[in-house]
Amino acid sequence: MRRITVEEAAELQSFPPEWMWEGPRNAAYRQIGNAVPPALSERVAIAIRQALEAVDDAGGSTQQADARLVSA
Repeated sequence: MRRITVEEAAELQSFPPEWMWEGPRNAAYRQIGNAVPPALSERVAIAIRQALEAVDDAGGSTQQADARLVSA
């Protein structure tokens, strides 16, 4: 069995192939392992934006916004 490469680990975490890692190989593995995957970050940001837009659309009422998010 072989160890996965830095590039393979980065791909598994959804980093783009052109992403540059600094330092020696063990530092790159640590950076990848400690990072929040970009695809997850994007999904969280989208959910936050949608929640904020729902609050704004509801005129600032979080209860109405919560109901809109649940029904969406």
